[in-house]
Amino acid sequence: MFSERVWILLIILLFFSLSLETVKLHFGITFRVVQLYILVLFAILIIEDLIKRTLDIKILLFLFSFGMLLSLISLNSNYMKIGEYKFIIKYLSVLPAAFYIGSKIPTKIKPKDLIFAVELSVLLVSLFAIYLYYFPIPSLIHDRGALTGFQGTFWESGGLGGYMAIFFLSSVLLRLNYNIWPKRKYLIFLFYVFLISCIFATHKKAAMLGLISVGVLFIFYKMFLTIKLIKAGKIQLQRYLFLYKIIQRLNIKVTIFLLLISLITFFVINASLENPIISKEILEHKWENERGKAFRVTLSLLQESNWLGGYGWGFVEAYFSTYDLGIIGLGEGVSMIFNSFLDMWLSVGILGLIYSLLLILIGFSYKHLFTTFFPTYFFIVANFNPIGAGEISYLFLGLSYGLKKLLNS
Repeated sequence: MFSERVWILLIILLFFSLSLETVKLHFGITFRVVQLYILVLFAILIIEDLIKRTLDIKILLFLFSFGMLLSLISLNSNYMKIGEYKFIIKYLSVLPAAFYIGSKIPTKIKPKDLIFAVELSVLLVSLFAIYLYYFPIPSLIHDRGALTGFQGTFWESGGLGGYMAIFFLSSVLLRLNYNIWPKRKYLIFLFYVFLISCIFATHKKAAMLGLISVGVLFIFYKMFLTIKLIKAGKIQLQRYLFLYKIIQRLNIKVTIFLLLISLITFFVINASLENPIISKEILEHKWENERGKAFRVTLSLLQESNWLGGYGWGFVEAYFSTYDLGIIGLGEGVSMIFNSFLDMWLSVGILGLIYSLLLILIGFSYKHLFTTFFPTYFFIVANFNPIGAGEISYLFLGLSYGLKKLLNS
């Protein structure tokens, strides 16, 4: 239906529109621009797949069946809820559509064009966020008073940090996966330094923690992959003799030692920052007044339901708005708790938790870098952030699933 050039443009517009959280349209029901764009693009894809007989019926049945099942669980709940219909619409249309679009991207454009789309989009979003920081446009910025910071067109700075972290990681993994690098490699290095600096400027702790964790896991992955290739005779021992000897002697003590060195390095860098990522005061504050207290209350609610959950979408906002529990970050206008998995469990029960984990599992494959480390990153970050109910998460988990299918075929 469309040429590859048109698909490149459409995907760049999709990636950029993910950043426009503050731009909304009203048709009786309020939609964000990206949500309408996803639905239009999904309709185009379905028509094209029907014509070419490439429709992935299995994944569509999986996504929409779970969306329907979880919606019925939510509707069956008699607890107070706020904005339940918004979640039902998302899980029955926008989120499945985002996942399906992501799964089809690798079949529409070449790897080098996908990398180009990812990097151009995040560069434009980053530069626009810098512009808005110094020259704010009120209609595009969510004014949070004293809390308003480097956030671009996102609802808060955490959204911008999460967006840039996902695109930064995707760029690195795709380039490593396909071994595609510019002739002047220092340019991509400078680009990555710029993105990391922007991520740090948002003070997005979950994103930084996720990237650091994936970085450490990647180092160990490459070490063990190298020893495997040497033993298989696929690479020469002489080139990796030093690394070979280290890995040969690698045991539990050495592994623990290397992990400790990594942790010490992190804490040294952390201590040198003016606003540290982690400190004793921050941890105590979060445990007493933020995530820690929310975690304890959530466990108490799950226990009351005999660990079945199923209070319904919108219960979180209704409950924490009604009962002032002194938890910072929860209450009116906040519809999810800090942990995507706990949020799904609390809202739509054990099946919601299983669905969240299955989305990660079907996009995971240890055979390829992107399909190994992006789902891993998502799993780590989703334990500290309600990223699991976002279009960007479904889109990139779908992309991982699509790459897995394509590369394994």
